[in-house]
Amino acid sequence: MKFYFDCLKSFSLIIAILTVFSLDSVKADSSGLSDKSTKIPQAHFKELVWDFGKIVQGEKVSHTFEIKNTGSAELIIKKVHSSCGCTAVSPSKKKLLPGETAYLHTTFNSAGRKDYQSKKVYVTTNDPKTPNTALEIRAFVNVPEGPRIKLSTPVWDFGLQDKGATPELDVTVKNEGVSDLIFERIHTSDLCSATLIPETPIVPEGEAVLHLELMPLAKAGIVELYVNLLSNDTTRPNVSIRVIGYVKGKLPPKLAISPRKWDFGIVEKENFSPKQILIYMRNIGGKNLEIKEIKMPFGFEIGIDLPFTIAPHQETAVPFKLTRVSTAGTIKKLVFIYTNEPGFSNRRIDVYGYVKSLLNINK
Repeated sequence: MKFYFDCLKSFSLIIAILTVFSLDSVKADSSGLSDKSTKIPQAHFKELVWDFGKIVQGEKVSHTFEIKNTGSAELIIKKVHSSCGCTAVSPSKKKLLPGETAYLHTTFNSAGRKDYQSKKVYVTTNDPKTPNTALEIRAFVNVPEGPRIKLSTPVWDFGLQDKGATPELDVTVKNEGVSDLIFERIHTSDLCSATLIPETPIVPEGEAVLHLELMPLAKAGIVELYVNLLSNDTTRPNVSIRVIGYVKGKLPPKLAISPRKWDFGIVEKENFSPKQILIYMRNIGGKNLEIKEIKMPFGFEIGIDLPFTIAPHQETAVPFKLTRVSTAGTIKKLVFIYTNEPGFSNRRIDVYGYVKSLLNINK
């Protein structure tokens, strides 16, 4: 009997040892799988804020931000856009392998700005933890002394006019600075004349009159033009007067498109699901608009029969469809629309997005 119990104990011990080894092996295997499946990109920025300090109004200053992939999978920079007054060029590269660095060059134009300024550059990546990052550039803009131009109105709306009319307007130009205001050039289109009275430099706190007169209005429809004044004002060396109005008469057909761009986002190549958007086409003219042809790139279709006609002041919703994809990566395509608009052979719509392939993950 004792021999029987000893054998039973030995057998139990062997089973326990095998179980422990088996569990350790499973843990090791599952750990290895986990490490492989959790490879992710990570966007690391050398700095998030850059301060230029004090600069003089009119200066253009630049800084280059560094973006490093400190993750274990490929980092993709999807989009970069900046706020008003700041420009950001495309990064030196948009796909970064682990350990690689890209450079993003930014420029701030201080013309027409003063005191404390803060501008943002927004970077979107495929970093799952921090997909959106805001970079900031700062500066304090000092305004130098000099002439300062002030217009009595920046916009002249001459209203509704008959064909052949010649609207006129006097704009007061004042110098609110501490030295003479000198005009280097006054530029207008062929539809408008501009005369400064008097033509001599405008002394500090002095005024002059800018007389604007339109040529006989010949075409029906909306009129929009600009009168540009280039002076020695260091804060605003180039100012404009916008001239707008409407001339009576029956208009030709004219196409308005909304939206003009379609970003279909990110789609998976292996698990592709069709995408669709409605593009609204409106006839803002006075005669029937004929949509003769719409040329679609590979993989895209429209859900409407061609040709079709849009009556004046009417709108048609056109389904645009992404039905298939062939290769992975960034997609940039153009859609061309051919109409009977006089003076326009075609209009275009920009289409873009990104095709993700599951086969490229964890390579």
